[in-house]
Amino acid sequence: MLHRLRFVIAGLIIILVNQAVTFAVSAAMPAALLPAGSTRYAVVSTATTASTNSGTFVGVPGMSTKINIPSGKVADVIVVFCGVAYAPTTNLHVRALAAGVEMGPGQVLLRGANSALENQCGLFFLANVGSGLQTVKMQYYSQNTNFVYIYGRSMLVVANIHN
Repeated sequence: MLHRLRFVIAGLIIILVNQAVTFAVSAAMPAALLPAGSTRYAVVSTATTASTNSGTFVGVPGMSTKINIPSGKVADVIVVFCGVAYAPTTNLHVRALAAGVEMGPGQVLLRGANSALENQCGLFFLANVGSGLQTVKMQYYSQNTNFVYIYGRSMLVVANIHN
């Protein structure tokens, strides 16, 4: 009986070691995702209508938040912005700013002149945003100063904070 129990215990140890090694290997950080850091996020959302006929960038109402980056650290910031866009007679452009700096890829065409309402999204990135309380916000403009609209919109901000 004791002999059989040893085989069961040995089998369980082999299984547990196998699981631990598998977990350790799968938890390794790929070099492309370095530097490793701590992640923080913020979300803002509103169902109200935003409209502008400005020919220069202005803030999208309700699409601004702050992130706190600790002293001595920097953050790689990602913004995902989505909203139902309507631009019946002109093009609607958007951009994201972090700490007053335009995030990549720069301004994007969110909606071309079209009378249909469509949910549109944009993805923005900026590396090495400095420490402190930093503002992240969305801006928009109308290409030919006719009115453009964004309904039900949201912004997700993810910050990877590291040295």
